[in-house]
Amino acid sequence: MGRSNLFAFVIAALLIGVSLSASPLHAYVFPEFQADYDAGYTSGYTIGYESGFLSGQELGTTQGAKAGHDDGYQVGWDESYQPAFEIGYTLSYPVGHADGWYEGALTGFDEGYDWYSRISSITISHGINVNSLWGWWGGGGGSGGGSTSNGSLNMIGLTDLDLFETDWATHFFDLGYEHGHDDGRVIGSDEGYELAYPVAYAAAYDTGYDVGVEEGADEGFLDGSEEGYDEGWNVGYDPGYDAGFWAGVDYYRYGDFATPAYTYVPVNFSFVANTAELLVPEPTGILLIGIALVGLLPRGRNRCLN
Repeated sequence: MGRSNLFAFVIAALLIGVSLSASPLHAYVFPEFQADYDAGYTSGYTIGYESGFLSGQELGTTQGAKAGHDDGYQVGWDESYQPAFEIGYTLSYPVGHADGWYEGALTGFDEGYDWYSRISSITISHGINVNSLWGWWGGGGGSGGGSTSNGSLNMIGLTDLDLFETDWATHFFDLGYEHGHDDGRVIGSDEGYELAYPVAYAAAYDTGYDVGVEEGADEGFLDGSEEGYDEGWNVGYDPGYDAGFWAGVDYYRYGDFATPAYTYVPVNFSFVANTAELLVPEPTGILLIGIALVGLLPRGRNRCLN
C-alpha cells in the first residue's frame, strides 16, 4: 500500500471512528485487513474459550456444591427438627414433672412444718385455741414457686501507533486475537459454569440433606428434652408443694403424717394444633432421625420424700 493510499486510509479510519464512536469495534475492520482480523479472532477465541471453560467449571463446581449442600441441609434440618423435638419433649416432660413434684413436696413439707410451729407459738402466747384456728383456716394450700475507552483512535486500535511504520496485518491480527480471546473466555466460562453447577449441586444436596437431618434431629431432641423437662417441672412443683405443706403441718400437730400421693398432670403440647402443617421427613430422613436419637434419651433424677 503506497503512502498516499495509507494516508487516505488512516484519515478515513479516523473520520469513521469519530462519527461512529459509540458503535462496536468489530464492525470497523477495513476490508484489506478483515482476513487478518478474522484469523486472529478465531485463534484468540479458541484459546479464550478453553481457558474460560475451565475457570467457569471450577466456579460452577464450587458454587454449585455450596448451594446444593446449604439447600439440602436446610431441607433435612427442617424435616427432622420438629419430630425430634416432640419426641424429646414427650420423654422428658414426665421426668421433669416428677422431679418438680417431689422437690415441691420437700420444700412445702419444711415450710408447712415451720409455718404451723409459728402459728402455734403465737396463738398459745395469746390464749387462742389452736384447734379452732385450724378449723377456720380450713387446710388451704401453699404456693410454689434466635476495551471501552473514550475517543475514536482507541475504537479502531490506532492509539500510540506509528501510522507509517506499523505492520497493519499483524496489528489487526492481534486486535482480532484480543477480541476473540475476550469473547471466547466469556462464552466458555458461561458454558463451563452451566455444565458444572447442576452436577455439583445435586451431589452436594444429598450430603447436605443427610447432615441436616442428623443435626436437626439432635438439636430438636435436645431442645425438646430441655423444654419438656422444664415445663413438666413447673407443672409438677405447685401440686407437690401443696401436698408437702399440709403433710408438714400434720407432722407438727400429730407427730405423724400421711405420705402425699404423687399425682401426674399429663403433658399439654402447645404445638399439637400445628401437627398437620409439619413437614414429613423422607424415608431416609426418618432413618437418620432414629439413628441420631440413639444415646440421647433423658435420664431423670430419682427423688423421694423422706
